[in-house]
Amino acid sequence: MTLDGKALGGSPVSAVRAGVGLVPENRKTDGLALTRSVQDNVLVAGLRTVFPSGWYVTSKAARIVNEVIERLHIATPSPARLARLLSGGNQQKIVVGKWFVAGSRFFIFDEPTRGIDVGAKGEIYAVIGRLVADGAAVLLISSELAELVAVCDRAYVMRDKTIVGELNRSELTESRILTLAMHHG
Repeated sequence: MTLDGKALGGSPVSAVRAGVGLVPENRKTDGLALTRSVQDNVLVAGLRTVFPSGWYVTSKAARIVNEVIERLHIATPSPARLARLLSGGNQQKIVVGKWFVAGSRFFIFDEPTRGIDVGAKGEIYAVIGRLVADGAAVLLISSELAELVAVCDRAYVMRDKTIVGELNRSELTESRILTLAMHHG
């Protein structure tokens, strides 16, 4: 994989350093430390970026975390609140927020609205829209066809581990996705 014309190394660490952020399918096991605070979760991926000297500065950490909470509209009474005590939508926003702090410019969202309510889905779509408007690239992986149609500018349809079609915005409908996914001829 290349990003900004440079080949990425084969490790997750090299991908993160190059600006890739992953919002995984299962935020509770792969995206968050549920027994840690909102603040700890927001800062974890960007510690080297935020504190390059290795010295943790409490005031700087608090400022950055509060900016992320405000920017993403994370509903929490405090940055000290444990991540497991927040709703699924707010947990998902924390996962996105940690990649802001890490300086990510390419976001991979894998089933981003799984397990969250309808209102939170709209908020996640809005976050994705703001990322793109701010110049980030987003790869959205979803089995929810309505989600793909609502959010994507372009879709690649896969069948049997192979891309079988590309749909641009004007062609992107649930029926066209299904036709490509099911066609065996």
